[in-house]
Order: sequence, then C-alpha cells, then structure tokens
Amino acid sequence: GGEMYIGDRLINDVPPKDRDIAMVFQNYALYPHMTVYENIAFPLKLKKIAETDADGKTHLKKMPNDEIDRRVRTAMRRVALDYDKIAERSVFELSGGQMRRVAIAGVLAMEPQTLVLDEPCAGLDPRGREEILGLISDLHRESGTTIVMVSHSMDDVAALAERVIVMNHGSVVMDGTPREVFAKGEELRAIGLDVPQAVELAQKLREKGFDIPEGIYRMDEVRAAVEAIVGKGGRHA
Repeated sequence: GGEMYIGDRLINDVPPKDRDIAMVFQNYALYPHMTVYENIAFPLKLKKIAETDADGKTHLKKMPNDEIDRRVRTAMRRVALDYDKIAERSVFELSGGQMRRVAIAGVLAMEPQTLVLDEPCAGLDPRGREEILGLISDLHRESGTTIVMVSHSMDDVAALAERVIVMNHGSVVMDGTPREVFAKGEELRAIGLDVPQAVELAQKLREKGFDIPEGIYRMDEVRAAVEAIVGKGGRHA
C-alpha cells in the first residue's frame, strides 16, 4: 500500500530513464573478466542519450567514447581510486574496500541525483569500513548528492545520517533525527535493532555516577563529555 514519490512526482509518472536514481546492492557484482576501467564503463556503453537534430527531432544514440572516458575518470577520482595505478588492473587484484569503491564508481558514472547504498560496509574489515564511510561523507559534502543508506549497523547510521527512518515488517515505526531515534533504545531493541556503542557507553558511565548528558549518540560526544568532567576536577574515567 501507499505511494512513492521522486521529489513531487509519483514514481509511476516518471520513466525509469528519468528517475536519476542509482543503487549499489550489498551483494554487488563486478565482471571478473573486465578491468576496473571496463567495469565502470560498461553501464555507460549501454546507456542511450538524447540528441536533437536540425529538424527538431529527438533521437537516442550511444554515448560517445570521449564522454564515457570523462565519466569513468571523474567517477574514479570521486571515490579516490588512482586511475593511473588501477584502471587497467583486474578487479581480483583489489582489496574488498577497493572493490566496493569500483562498484560505487560504476553508478556514480551514471551521474544520478540520488544514490542508494544497501549495507555499504557489509563484510569489510575496520579499515575498509572507515574508508567507505569517509567516502560516503565526502560524496555528500562535495557534490550534494542525496544518499540513502540501508543498514542494520547503528554505528554506521550514527556516523553519517541526518535523518533516520526505522522500518519494521514493511511499516515506518520511527522517523526523526539520529538523536531523537537513538533516544528510544528500548523500542529499537524490541524490534531487533540496537543503539550505537556510544549510546551504550554513555548509559554505563551514567550508571557509574558520571554526569553525562542525555541524547549523546556519537563517540566524539562521549569523549567531549568525559573531558569536560575531568577538566572541572570531577571523577576520572
């Protein structure tokens, strides 16, 4: 039930080619027989672009190779992949974090207005996770691209989100800022989710007698609160 809108338009009224939405799935697939460059360029070679002739008629044609090359290079730069070093390498030679960057570059090359990321840090080691979270933050800050991130990791959500929508069995059960949502720890746990580690740590510090403000949900906020207590000559952590 319900309706889905892109901006102020019902999605059924917007043809797929005009939706300007791209998605990177959790189980993204790269083509093992292709180089990094070819993986990113492949969807562009399938994309048709509109061109108006002298008679005012619009025709669809393949994207020119120079435009494909420009987009690939731009996408690789945006995800901090060194073109000269890895463009011609096999994707099998890359780390997990680099492979995730190639997958993201492949959709960024399509120049979408909205990017949907499904569990973008799943399966990555701590270093890879930090790299991808930093990449997502940079993309949003530098380009203004709308980013929708689907995640079960509340720490990832706390690190990036400006707005949090909690779904349960297909229904919206919470919708607010991270501070508002993470203040409802018991409700989140009741539906199988949790709170960020910073929220748990802040609560344990309160139980130990530390005057930690309510509503804290990021580790830097916990650190600042503890430093403020120590600076005032209070209890030491």
